[in-house]
Amino acid sequence: MVPNSSTLRSVLGFYALTLLISWLAWAPLVLSKSGLGWLPFAVPMPWTVAGTLGPFLAALLMWRREQGGVAAAVRRLLAASPKALASAFAGALLVGGTFVVGTALILSQDAPDGWQAGAVSLYGFHALTTLLGGPVFEEWGWRGFAQPRLQALYGPLPAALIVGLGWGAWHLPLFFVPAWSSASLLFYLAMVTALSVLMSWGFNASGGWIVAAILMHFVYNASSRVLGGFLGDAQLRSWPDPVTAILLAFAAAALLLAALTRARLGASKVATSVLTP
Repeated sequence: MVPNSSTLRSVLGFYALTLLISWLAWAPLVLSKSGLGWLPFAVPMPWTVAGTLGPFLAALLMWRREQGGVAAAVRRLLAASPKALASAFAGALLVGGTFVVGTALILSQDAPDGWQAGAVSLYGFHALTTLLGGPVFEEWGWRGFAQPRLQALYGPLPAALIVGLGWGAWHLPLFFVPAWSSASLLFYLAMVTALSVLMSWGFNASGGWIVAAILMHFVYNASSRVLGGFLGDAQLRSWPDPVTAILLAFAAAALLLAALTRARLGASKVATSVLTP
């Protein structure tokens, strides 16, 4: 398919605005003693939430520029159905199962000996802070704006990979903040790109319901706090380390999902025009 130049310009404009807004918002954190140390004060880690407004605000600005405007886009992304609810639940189970159970299978010597299933209650405990830490605002941009347009241009699987790479690269300034992540940039890019394949499936299967994407993103973020408790008293292998194990679990899930759906990732055979305002 030959890319539509107007649609491609909209996506590029969205990414440019997202980077501008988010990276400016994160600048005090990165430049402070919490990051590079160029400023004589420390900025607390919760400041990262300010940058998550970037994808949301960029999407609003681009929707306003496009025919249909903000209201039409928001109504379409919030429209729910029984299928959307079921798909959102299935998507959340897929992400949580991959992160927690899939990683535990890779790490444990005698799975499931020592696992503590009760640790899943931690999802509820961390719900509010985790939702506000990215999912509520980011997904209006990544899945709500960028994915449908890239999907219409290039197809579901390539779109998922492009969105994943852009989503991962958007986090680049935070890698100058030592407390932010234990994963290397390359590992993080690969992990988020694999996750994007799973999230694209959930979003498409729900008919483009933004809540499905928000829920899957929340489960991914919260799972890092659940995994340790879930492993409990399990005897762990000397290799791989947890970060590598998470990456392997998501890579395997993404490859399997792409194969099972023949790269459609839950999208209709029509070129996803239903997902654009």
